[in-house]
Amino acid sequence: MSLLTRFSLFGLGFFLLFTAYLYSSYHFIHHTEDEAKRINIAGRQRMILRNISYRMMHVINLREPAERASHINGIKKLMEEYEISLNGLRYGDTSRGISAIPQHNKESIKRLEELTALWFTQQKPALLKIMALPYKSRSQSCQICHSAIKERLQELEGLVSSLEGHYSNDIRAHDRLRFYIIAMLFTLSILTIIYFRKKVIEPLVRIKDATGQIAKGDFDVKVAEGDGEIKGLADSINYMSQSLKISFEDNIRQAEHL
Repeated sequence: MSLLTRFSLFGLGFFLLFTAYLYSSYHFIHHTEDEAKRINIAGRQRMILRNISYRMMHVINLREPAERASHINGIKKLMEEYEISLNGLRYGDTSRGISAIPQHNKESIKRLEELTALWFTQQKPALLKIMALPYKSRSQSCQICHSAIKERLQELEGLVSSLEGHYSNDIRAHDRLRFYIIAMLFTLSILTIIYFRKKVIEPLVRIKDATGQIAKGDFDVKVAEGDGEIKGLADSINYMSQSLKISFEDNIRQAEHL
């Protein structure tokens, strides 16, 4: 195998490792942006439920129908936003620039599915029921709101925590990958230097010394170093040395004859 081919392979190795580093960095940046958006939306879900709970207290304690209707409309808008965000977190939302939770993040998917089931089977029906109850049933309404919303906020906290934990794990995984790639690049650099010194520099130094000996008239010097192009150069110098020796001996014989 020629030196050019070998150094081309070294170059290809550097190129592949550097490309892997750039790709992993690019992928990580976009992935973490996506994760940050999901964490932000999950945190906003927590705020939406708190706002719903706050407005619902006004609905429960207000006697005036017009004021109750104003808060009820506000609650319905918050409920719609909460429901859309749940769906966006699970399946992605192009309008918000987020994709679905990755399949390997099983804990967050499980918690989100539990929250979705909780919303459609308990929380949403409870809120609709409270809005339909009259003012005189405010004690019952308060109990329903407390059990359906306030006591279940910790489950939403669990989703936020799982997303944050997955985000931290992704950062650590990327740091490890980046360390491995840099270590491989460093190792490949050291191996390239060692190989270049052993296969190119040292043979060329010995060839230089041999040519110096030939210049002084020592035609018996043999260069048998290296391989590939270096070996070809050594063979050419050996052939030149023998040719010079033969010519020199012929000249001596002719001089003696004269």
